[in-house]
Amino acid sequence: MEMELVDEQDNITHWRNLFNRDSLSHYYYLDIWASWCFPCIKEIRVFENFRNAFDSLNIKRITISIDSNPDQWKAASKKIFHPGELSFLLKKPQEFRNLLNIETIPRYLLVTNRGGILSFDAPISQELESIKEIIFSNKSQ
Repeated sequence: MEMELVDEQDNITHWRNLFNRDSLSHYYYLDIWASWCFPCIKEIRVFENFRNAFDSLNIKRITISIDSNPDQWKAASKKIFHPGELSFLLKKPQEFRNLLNIETIPRYLLVTNRGGILSFDAPISQELESIKEIIFSNKSQ
């Protein structure tokens, strides 16, 4: 999958470069959202309650917006996220949605540090035990 993303400083990166950015993270929890999506923003805030648990499992969250308006995405990101969080805007959100068959958001993917997708429809952050099951079932394969 070769998708272009933009960070808050307007730097362009590619899907393959998202992973293995931090050698301490073994997994990535991709949070697909948009600035206009109230349930997305609610779940982003709920994640804060589980950040330490994710850190202890070596899972790093990356938020990926499907907004069509970069200014709306940037404004929402500044309000919602802590400085230094990995937050990106897809350059071609509809192509991404079609490729992964994403019809609704929020949507979560669980990815290895090599970019392998463990779950195309991962549980919400509160369902940490289910997330652990996905990881541990993958380790035994």
